Amino acid sequence: MPTKNLEAVDILEALESKLAYIPGGRDHEGRPLIVVNVPSELQPTTKPRLEVLIAYFLSIFSEETKRNGLVLIVDARKGAWRVARSCVRLSMMLLGASAASIIVVRPDGFWDKRVDSCTKSHKEGEPTYLTLTRLQHHVDFAQLPHELGGNKAYDHADWIQKRVVIISDL
Repeated sequence: MPTKNLEAVDILEALESKLAYIPGGRDHEGRPLIVVNVPSELQPTTKPRLEVLIAYFLSIFSEETKRNGLVLIVDARKGAWRVARSCVRLSMMLLGASAASIIVVRPDGFWDKRVDSCTKSHKEGEPTYLTLTRLQHHVDFAQLPHELGGNKAYDHADWIQKRVVIISDL
């Protein structure tokens, strides 16, 4: 989805949903984080909002940053798995080659129910599934926002206010 076709009002509405956001943190290799919050239910607005947000986020980063890769963290602790899977697939498709790493945070209860070991080797391009406590093996505690167990201050409303001027210029 080309960014030029995005309307400022659509971007603002999608940002306010907090379906996805950029908390300002980076992984251990210095790649920027994009967080997707999986909703509890799939709404008719979920897919178009996620498309708008990812397109907008890709327009923010420089070509060099996109070449080095972005880290997608999908917070799937609250939503149903079918909704999470849909969000993961769509996000992966939209980010394309810019996605250096996809991390899906699953609830602790998910791991209690597993009958296999989940220790198979990770294949390139596939998401990594882990618990919130294991997320810190990929992203330092200081780089994660509070809602992902970190101590990085992130105020979504303030971030939006700072972007409003930029959005209106699109």
